[in-house]
Amino acid sequence: MPEAAERKALGEGLKHLDENMRTVAELGELALRKAVVGLDGDPGDEAAQVFAIDREIYGLKQEIVKECVELIALHAPVAGDLRTITASLEITTDVDRIGRYSKDIAEVVQELDHGADSGLDQLPELRQMGERTIAMIHRSLTSFLNREHVSVPEIIRADDEVDRLHDIVFRKIIDGISARAISPRIGAHLILVNRYLERLSDHAVNIGGHVAYMVTGDLPEPMPRPHEARQTSLGGV
Repeated sequence: MPEAAERKALGEGLKHLDENMRTVAELGELALRKAVVGLDGDPGDEAAQVFAIDREIYGLKQEIVKECVELIALHAPVAGDLRTITASLEITTDVDRIGRYSKDIAEVVQELDHGADSGLDQLPELRQMGERTIAMIHRSLTSFLNREHVSVPEIIRADDEVDRLHDIVFRKIIDGISARAISPRIGAHLILVNRYLERLSDHAVNIGGHVAYMVTGDLPEPMPRPHEARQTSLGGV
C-alpha cells in the first residue's frame, strides 16, 4: 500500500477508535453516576439501567480490543499513534472495571432496605466518596478524550482523600455493628459498597497514568501510596 494511502487508512482507523473510546468513556461515567444515585434512596429503575450499561460497556470493550490489535498488526503505528492505541487498550480495561464495580454497587444497594435501618443515614461520608469518585473518573476520562496531560500527583491526592473517607466509613460500620445500630447483614453490604468506591478511585488513578504516558511519552514516576499501608492495617478490606 502506498505511504499516503497507508497514513489515510491508519488515520481513519484511529478516528473510529477515538469514537468508540468516547462512547465507552461516557458509558462508564454514566454507569457510576446511576449506581451512586441508589445511595440516596430506592434505586428503582436505575439499577436495571446500570446492568444494561455494564453489558454495553463489555461488548464495546471487546470491539475496541479487536480494533486496537488490527491497527497494530496492519499498520505498524509508531510514536504518538502507538501510544494512543496502547493507552486505549489499557483505559478500556479500566472502564470495563468501572462498569463492573458500578453494577456491583447497584446490586448491593438493591439489597438495602432504604429505610431507617439501611444504615445510610449514619454514613454521609459514603455519599461523599461516591461524589469524589465520580469527579475523579470524569476528570481522568475527559483528559483522555481531550488529549490533555493529567497531573498524576493531583489525582493521587484526590484518591488519598477517598481513602481517608474509606477508613472513616469502615470504622463507623464496624462500630455501628458492635453497638447494634447497624445489622450485620446491612453492615456487610455497606462494607462492600465502601470497598467498591475505593477501588473505583484507583481506576481513575490508573487512567491518569495512561493519559500522562500517551501525551508525554514518559511513564509517570511511581509515587508512595499511603493507603497501601492503610490496607495492611485494615486487614486488606
